[in-house]
Amino acid sequence: MSRQKVSKSLSNPKHSFLVLRNPEHGDTTDSEGRLELTYHTWRPGMNIITASAGGASDSDTISAWAITVQVSSDSIHYTVTDSVQVSLDIVPPMMGFSPLIIANGGRFPSLGPTDSTGHATSWWWPPLGTGTYCIYFRPSATQPLDSACVYVEP
Repeated sequence: MSRQKVSKSLSNPKHSFLVLRNPEHGDTTDSEGRLELTYHTWRPGMNIITASAGGASDSDTISAWAITVQVSSDSIHYTVTDSVQVSLDIVPPMMGFSPLIIANGGRFPSLGPTDSTGHATSWWWPPLGTGTYCIYFRPSATQPLDSACVYVEP
């Protein structure tokens, strides 16, 4: 169904919206009969997207998760010979999730996937020098960075 006007709606539009991925087509289908949309929300929960065109209708349920990254450690001060255990907790728990973990110095082995409680642990070896270093987590490409900073003592 090429060049068909598409009616679209969300079951809960109060905290979410749809953006056309090909705005030059407006709300009509392209030559292949598709209308591409991107879903945006700032609240977790379920939402149903419904699209109708040419007498046909379809809907799909989308789940949005709130992800909280919590960085924990025993102390904020470490000597340069120490390694630091870094724990990551994703709330609500998501098993098998491997977020991006980086630091502005030192090294990490890869952070394994989260367990059934949303928990993962890794070790950080600070560089051979003193100063403040920050460890950054990004739950996904669309989520903001979360961080914890530590001061490495001589």
